[in-house]
Amino acid sequence: MEVIIKKISLSASSNICILPKNVFKDLKLSTEIPYTIHFGFSTTTALVGFLDSENRGIYFTDGIFEQLNLLQDTTVNIWKTDKDIFIGPIVGLLAGCNFMTHAVAMKESTYLYTKNHIEAGLAENCLNYFFCIDDVDFLGNRIKGFTFIPELNKYDYCWFPLPDVVYAKNISFTNKIKELIKSFKKNYNIQLINNCNMLGKWELCEVLYRYPEARKYVPETIVYRNFDDALSMLNKHGFIFIKAFYGQKGKEVLSIEKINDKYKLNYYNDNAKENILDNIEELKIFVTKYVGKSKFIVQQGIRLLKYKNRTIDLRMLMMKDQYGKWESIYKVVRMAKENFNITTAIGKRITVYEKIYDYLQEVYSSVEIPRIENLDQIVSMLARYTEKGFGNMGEMGIDIGIDIDGQIWIIEANSDPVKNLSSDVVDIDGEKLVDLILKYYKGDIKDNKILPQLSGVFKYAKFLTKAREK
Repeated sequence: MEVIIKKISLSASSNICILPKNVFKDLKLSTEIPYTIHFGFSTTTALVGFLDSENRGIYFTDGIFEQLNLLQDTTVNIWKTDKDIFIGPIVGLLAGCNFMTHAVAMKESTYLYTKNHIEAGLAENCLNYFFCIDDVDFLGNRIKGFTFIPELNKYDYCWFPLPDVVYAKNISFTNKIKELIKSFKKNYNIQLINNCNMLGKWELCEVLYRYPEARKYVPETIVYRNFDDALSMLNKHGFIFIKAFYGQKGKEVLSIEKINDKYKLNYYNDNAKENILDNIEELKIFVTKYVGKSKFIVQQGIRLLKYKNRTIDLRMLMMKDQYGKWESIYKVVRMAKENFNITTAIGKRITVYEKIYDYLQEVYSSVEIPRIENLDQIVSMLARYTEKGFGNMGEMGIDIGIDIDGQIWIIEANSDPVKNLSSDVVDIDGEKLVDLILKYYKGDIKDNKILPQLSGVFKYAKFLTKAREK
C-alpha cells in the first residue's frame, strides 16, 4: 500500500494525521486511538482521521513535518502493527566522502550511478538518500542526505531521519566506517545490506568446507607457507593456481602448469604474461619472488570450458529478493586471452551464459553442460552457506568455473560486486550488456523499466523492514 506525503494547514500543535478512507479501512485504524508514527528512526504520536477521498495523500501538520523530517510529495509505503504506523522505508546509501563530492558536482559516471539508484528506490516507494560518514548527526538522530526533492524538482541535500536500512556500496571499510556501522546496528537496530568488505579466498574455502553440500564445489585449497606447498600441489594435480587472499580482477593470480619437464606460467602484470621455465629451481625463484611476504593460497587447477579457444568462467550476481531469498540476476561469461588460463572482464571479452549455452552443448556434446536452472540452484545454495559464515548480506558476486567434465566449481565470492549498470558496456558481439541482462533475467525482481540489480536493493529493504516490524 502506498501514500503520498502532504502537508495540511492546521494548528502547528495539532498532532493529527489524515489518510484516504480506503487506506484507513485497509489498515483497520481507529479515530479513537493515538498511534505512534514511524518515519525511519523519527517517531511521533498522533490521532488518525480520514478523508472520504480516493486520492493517495497522507496529510500531516507542520509540527509533525518538522518532528519527522518529512519530505513533501514523496510516495512511500505504509504498513501497521498494533498501534504503530510505519511510512517508508527509508534506505540510506552509505558512500565515500569523495564519491559524494563527485555526485553533488554531477560528475557523469558518479552522478548517473547516484541518479539510477535514487530512481530505483522511488519506483519501489522507498525514500532513499546518499550520504557519507561526515553527514551523520547522531545527537539529532538525523542525516544530511542527497536525493531527489520532488517539491523543488531537483537533486539536493536535505535533513532526514536515520534510515531503516543502510546499503554500503563502493566504500572502503575503514575503522571509522566499521564503527559507524557497528553503532547503526547496536544502538538503533538499523538493518544492513553488505555489512562486510572483502570475502577472503581462504576464509571462503574454510566456510564452505564446513558443509558437505557445498564442499564438493570447492577445489582443493591450502594456505601457501613456502614453495614446498606449491610443489606438492603441483605434483598432485599437474596444474595449480597461486592466488592472493584478497586479489581482484585477475590480479595477483598465477597459474602453473607442468608440461613434460617444463613449467608454463600465466599471470597479469599490466597485461597478460606467459613464461616457460626449464626447471624446478627457476620455478622456485619465480614463485618465491611473486608471493613475497603477502598471504596466498594454492588451489587445484581446473580445466575450464572454452569458448572459441578462450578459457571462460562466470561472474554471477546474486541478490536477495522481496521474499528474502537468493536469486541469480545475471551470469556474465568472462573470457581469457586465447590459450591463456586467467580470465578477466578486460576489454570486450564478455557475454552472458544463456547466449553461448547452445554452443557449449554442441562443442562438449559428450558431457552434460549445467543447465541455467541447475546453475542458479547450486549458486543460490553456495550463497546461503557463504552468508552463514560471513554474516547477513543482500548481494554478492560469485565466480563460477565449469570444467570440461561439466563439474561446477566456486572460484571466489565478493560482497561488493560490480553491478554492470553502464549502457556503454558491450559483449563480444557488440550487444549492450544491460540489454542482455534484461532479456535473460527470469527472477522475481521484476520491473520493465529498471534493471533488477538496482530495484533488488529496495525490494529486499522492504522485506527487511516489514519482517522486522511484524
